[in-house]
Amino acid sequence: IDTEIRKKAGIAEKYQFRDLRRTAVVRLALAGATVAEIVPITGHSLPGASRILETYLPKNTELGEHGIQKLVDFEAAKNAKVGKDEK
Repeated sequence: IDTEIRKKAGIAEKYQFRDLRRTAVVRLALAGATVAEIVPITGHSLPGASRILETYLPKNTELGEHGIQKLVDFEAAKNAKVGKDEK
């Protein structure tokens, strides 16, 4: 069945289902998905998806900046909530 799906999708014969699955993990992470969001999509375990990302995810400045922005947004929201509670 993997061969049939691969042919229908126009994917080269040299690629196997596991290659595509690993690629999906990396692409989802690059799109901003968390490991907890990735595992239900790919069927990996949390440690399995984390190992894939440790191996294949390139060091990416844009991802680092995205992570820092998430922290800044989180802290700003938390501080805004604290400010509202004080009124």
